[in-house]
Amino acid sequence: ESRIAGLAAGWYYYHPSDHQLVKVAEHSDTDDRLEALYGPNLSLYQGSAFSFFFVVEMEAIEPIYGEKARDFALIETGYMGQLMMEQAPELTLGLCPIGGFMPQALQELLGLSAHQIPLHALIGGAIDPNWNKQWMATVQPSQRSVVDTLKQHLTEKLPAYMVPTRYQILEQLPLTANGKVDRRALPQPELSSATHYVAPTNPTEERVVQLWQTLLEVEQIGIHNNFFEVGGNSLIAMQLLSQLQNTFSVELTIAQLFGSLTPAKQAQLVRNNDSIDVEQLSDAAVDDLLQQLAGENTQLTDGLIAEISSISQEVKS
Repeated sequence: ESRIAGLAAGWYYYHPSDHQLVKVAEHSDTDDRLEALYGPNLSLYQGSAFSFFFVVEMEAIEPIYGEKARDFALIETGYMGQLMMEQAPELTLGLCPIGGFMPQALQELLGLSAHQIPLHALIGGAIDPNWNKQWMATVQPSQRSVVDTLKQHLTEKLPAYMVPTRYQILEQLPLTANGKVDRRALPQPELSSATHYVAPTNPTEERVVQLWQTLLEVEQIGIHNNFFEVGGNSLIAMQLLSQLQNTFSVELTIAQLFGSLTPAKQAQLVRNNDSIDVEQLSDAAVDDLLQQLAGENTQLTDGLIAEISSISQEVKS
């Protein structure tokens, strides 16, 4: 009594076709038969709001399944009980299966026939909202935790350059009439904007950023933006590889490119592949380099050394 708003205490039958509760008997908390019914779970029942009892009507099932009727009814009962327990937290409800109830006591309370056999029972009631949040956090983890888990798993299975950097969580995958993934119906990936913009710090980074902006058609690129997170794909990656090689006269592989997916890392990759990094050379360093070249190649004339020096100054400026 007074446990469920708008519903008087009593025994109810759930009518599946009409989707409603039909009262079949009165209920009293002082009924001595309740102790026999719930047995060791009596105190749990006393603190609850309601109970569910699954009862099989053997006369309806046996004509279909014969001697296996009770077994199949138990399987269906398990399916229904599991589904109810999974859905209950979304309604801030808790359900606890009990195995110590006495079927004969329920048959006596409700006047059931010998063909109406109780199979399983659940005791339920409201739960603390904090419990609900904790439960839902485990059955519906956040997108961030899913992404972290995927990244960690893939990092253990794949080379670094093959681990995806962008993930998009969908409620469900669009399917074709044949039940296959409908790739054309997949949404356009959401581009990440979480990376804080950092401007280029040297000419190489500036040139790499310009290449990105041209190929990706993006107005602003920071040196720490991820290639795939700002709209890159494998086709554009091949174009970028070619542009980097032509612009900086270096030999790079696609694996090196995928291992350096930000402008800063690609600028460093270019510098590491340059025979001479003129950006980092001081005047004294240029002179030392020229003297070294002259010492290694006696055919270098003073005029050629002067020409190299002039070119170096122009590149540096």
